[in-house]
Amino acid sequence: MKAKYLVSIILILFLCDSCTSYIYYSIATPPAIQTSDSNNSIGFINKYDYSSLTFENVKKNKVYGNAVKTLIANLDKSFTLDEHFNFTILDSLIQGLALEDFPDFLNESDVIRYCENGKVDMLLVLEFFNTYFITETEVEENEDGGKIRTNYVDLIMEAGITLYNQSGEIADRLKVTESQFYQTRPALSSFIVIGPSMKKAGKEVNALAKRIGENYVRNFYPGSEMVKTKIYTGKAFKEVTSLIDRRNWLEAIDLLLPLTKSQNSKTAIRAMHNLAGVYEVTGNYEASDYWKRKSKE
Repeated sequence: MKAKYLVSIILILFLCDSCTSYIYYSIATPPAIQTSDSNNSIGFINKYDYSSLTFENVKKNKVYGNAVKTLIANLDKSFTLDEHFNFTILDSLIQGLALEDFPDFLNESDVIRYCENGKVDMLLVLEFFNTYFITETEVEENEDGGKIRTNYVDLIMEAGITLYNQSGEIADRLKVTESQFYQTRPALSSFIVIGPSMKKAGKEVNALAKRIGENYVRNFYPGSEMVKTKIYTGKAFKEVTSLIDRRNWLEAIDLLLPLTKSQNSKTAIRAMHNLAGVYEVTGNYEASDYWKRKSKE
């Protein structure tokens, strides 16, 4: 019994001595689409010809047409809200095809012509559009052995948008996708699935189209993302951990610096590692890199 007890105590001390935790923090990310201050005039054309749709139900054609108009209107509105951009709709409907995927790229000469005639630096093109339902069936079994099937329906929308510079080169090509839960409905059987009607989903479709117009513009702005960095905790870093939990970075640095000179080599190395992490969180990447290197020497 005594030997087993001693092993347990050693194991607990070992685990505590090697405890680690994580600091979660936000960092800035560059715009997905980067433009210079001198290239902020954007012309827009719509190559998705909703007038050529041939759905049997006329109301469904109207839902698609209204959605594309809503998307364009919200692109226009979102760009116009920022004085940095000068957004011009050059052609809201080019007759041709209503595609559901990206076509070939525009000819350079056509892009240059649009930019020159519109006196713009870049050309933004809506090249395809699609909206549809996805249904997943959930099966639950009753106490008597019977089964209840329920369909969960999501509404999906996709839009293909390509950005060209005034020389006809591709600056960006992006498929923007938005979705939302639409409805639940009972399923008659595993073989018979009666889906919802798109002609009745005009309100929800327009809401997604509005969101696509607004969210696409965000690609021109810096973003942020959550990242994490590992730190060592334990007895030697008890006070430091408390300061880190409270986001008192400068005070944490003041406590960690002396610990990097600890006579205990393991503590010193871990203090260097923690110091590198704290400096990284504060944005002092030069100091962070220095202490990362020191911790590995």
